[in-house]
Amino acid sequence: MLDQVLDYIPWIGNGYRYGNNHRGVDDITAPQTGAGSSSGTSTNTSGSRSFLPTFSNVGVGLKANVQATLGGSQTTTTGGSKWSTLDKANLQPWTGAGWRNDKTTGNNTQGNENHTTFKNATGMGSQNQGSTTTTSAGNPDSLVTDKVDQKGQVQTSGQNLSETNYTNLPPNLTPTSDWPNALSFTNKNNAQRAQLFLHGLLGSIPVLVNKSGENNEKFQATDQKWSYTELKSDQTKLNLPAYGEVNGLLNPALVETYFGTTRTSSTANQNSTTVPGIGLKFPNKIMIQRLCWSPPGWLERPRTLVTSLSVAPASASSSAGGWSASRTLSNPARVTSDSS
Repeated sequence: MLDQVLDYIPWIGNGYRYGNNHRGVDDITAPQTGAGSSSGTSTNTSGSRSFLPTFSNVGVGLKANVQATLGGSQTTTTGGSKWSTLDKANLQPWTGAGWRNDKTTGNNTQGNENHTTFKNATGMGSQNQGSTTTTSAGNPDSLVTDKVDQKGQVQTSGQNLSETNYTNLPPNLTPTSDWPNALSFTNKNNAQRAQLFLHGLLGSIPVLVNKSGENNEKFQATDQKWSYTELKSDQTKLNLPAYGEVNGLLNPALVETYFGTTRTSSTANQNSTTVPGIGLKFPNKIMIQRLCWSPPGWLERPRTLVTSLSVAPASASSSAGGWSASRTLSNPARVTSDSS
């Protein structure tokens, strides 16, 4: 169901308004003219093609990531309201490659908790956890082609990949070399794409790319930019994006109920320190937990205007996938019953 909802999200593609490939999908709600053939210039009189891309091939993995992430979140009280917030322990499905911390303990070589190696970030390497060695959760398919090193050079062999540390990233975002594939709509599921859609949908989008597609447009080391609100050495005071841009990319899917507040950490070593409060605001605990999102960007679709979107978590849904969603259109005659 959620993959159908994603069809209505404007995207930050490679120079197009809605995505890398805006030829669209079969859709009776498409505009009658200029509906984008392979050349992007033909006229369609049947209204059978849409400008929007389809994300149906990532829907299953995305729903699983959303449900697992929010299902494992913690609830805090902020300003008298319940907020479901994401903490470090539950960020692995959220960030794709997990919380950015490769620090080792015990008799192992001491690492730097602010660095993540390139191999670990992309799933090419392994992480030592005590006596157990596990494969990184970065790219579940462990692709060895189309990798990019710290200098932005394409590496086509796993043996050529260097364990490069990325030092200019926030701790809750792991570097990836697979952004071009993550931004394409034909590639199979991968953690990077699930991460990108999640951040785009929920409104917290630290994005590493300027452009996607051609080799000379893949992200470079100089594109790793971030700023801190206070001390640069204090990882708890990150300057999260709110209603704005990240590396020059404006995300049209920022939600009105953005998580722009902070919450006080309860851990002893961070007492009275505010940390990013990334979460979803629920009216109260006893009501049906439902979120209504109306991002302005959704009102740009011709003829069929999405005016609201309701997404309910599994506790308020009987759908097979654990999520139910409904959309309200400006043309009541076109409203159909959605089911997953």
